[in-house]
Amino acid sequence: MTSALRPYYESREAQNIAFVLAEVRSDLSRQDYVLDTATDWCVENFAYELDALRAGKPLQYILGEAYFYGMRLSVSPSALIPRPETEELVHLLLTGLDSTKPYRILDIGTGSGCIAIALAKHLPQAEVWACDISAAALALAVKNAGSIGVFVRFFEADVRQSDCFLDMPMFDVVVSNPPYIPIGESSSLSSRVKNYEPAEALYVSNEKPLLFYELIAVHARSLLKENGLLAFECHADYAEACASVLSKSWIVRLYQDFQEKNRMLLAQKHQNFENENR
Repeated sequence: MTSALRPYYESREAQNIAFVLAEVRSDLSRQDYVLDTATDWCVENFAYELDALRAGKPLQYILGEAYFYGMRLSVSPSALIPRPETEELVHLLLTGLDSTKPYRILDIGTGSGCIAIALAKHLPQAEVWACDISAAALALAVKNAGSIGVFVRFFEADVRQSDCFLDMPMFDVVVSNPPYIPIGESSSLSSRVKNYEPAEALYVSNEKPLLFYELIAVHARSLLKENGLLAFECHADYAEACASVLSKSWIVRLYQDFQEKNRMLLAQKHQNFENENR
């Protein structure tokens, strides 16, 4: 299997893909793949998977599943594949929140539901809401919440509309992993990302790379209780700019990911912050 994939993937990535297929789709051991003793069997029985992998289709979409924060979630091209950086955002939140408290949490741009579902699972007293602009993504998120056995209040919303959160309750936490890749950077992305993952969940205009952060922050000012928390996953190249913009009306702190890049931002709402800093 690994030898069949090496022309299309780096050696270690080819081996990792073979390992996952071994665990999910066959009874073969990892050792079989390491030794590449099962190549003929794999080529015959994994013809569809090999063709799709050679075409650049992400393994998670081929399998229809991905792991996120210890959970196995269904995935499809209607939503982004959950990523380790987003797991770090969830972990950062869970580290700072008390699992015994009845928080009300809103996840904006939920996609597969990975953030909302992980928070609902690990904060059993919390009331978790989640929204997305895509009906297809919401259907996927509902399916995932059901498979994990948690309840999340999913609804459709477009943060570009000023009235999208009318008649909503107040929240303790608003979290989002919004679109943040300037469209001009699309050529630098892997074909597995730009050819298969949903563009509307990836890209923003080159002229307004912080558009969704600014829009969500405006909504969050109305949605959050006093001292409520706004949490973002950020583009590493724009995280400091995002922090600078938000610091005009929020108490902001940046956090680094496992690659020591600024990728997470926590902002606390404080009604008197602007007056105190004039």
